[in-house]
Amino acid sequence: MSQIVVCDSGIIEDKHIGQLAFQIGGLIAEQSHTILTGACDGYPLQAALGAQSKGGYSIGVSPAANQAEHIDSYNKPTQGFNSIIYTDHGYDGRNVTLVRSADAVIIIGGRIGSVMEFTIAYQNYKPIGILSGSGGNSDLLPQIAADGNRAGGKIIISPNPQELVQLVLTELK
Repeated sequence: MSQIVVCDSGIIEDKHIGQLAFQIGGLIAEQSHTILTGACDGYPLQAALGAQSKGGYSIGVSPAANQAEHIDSYNKPTQGFNSIIYTDHGYDGRNVTLVRSADAVIIIGGRIGSVMEFTIAYQNYKPIGILSGSGGNSDLLPQIAADGNRAGGKIIISPNPQELVQLVLTELK
């Protein structure tokens, strides 16, 4: 059983993409893998809920020190997660813990935090799935890797959730 991070900025900008995120979570759970997210709203929460809808397990990795700070200071949800790990490392430290705890990463949409999560995954040779056409920075990430001066994790791109999850899981074997 592997741990798969689903990354995004925590905002649902497109209801259809939210449905695809939910589907991705369910597909990961059907293969008996665990979902990790940054314990935020948006597409990652939809993926966690999708995993739970299929009897899967979801873990949120929070930037906060405890549940009160998670809710009150960071304004993050607690529903949708079987457990939440409170890192007390802020967003930057949380992102390192989140990605390095995973076996693979799937990015849906994304903003600057997702770019950071992408670069951490890439530099740590993690398989990275990108849901193309999902908005945000997702379609820019392959070019960011190409502009780098070092090898990194395999980048898998697909607009199809089922194909994307299958290719990422195949890469883990």
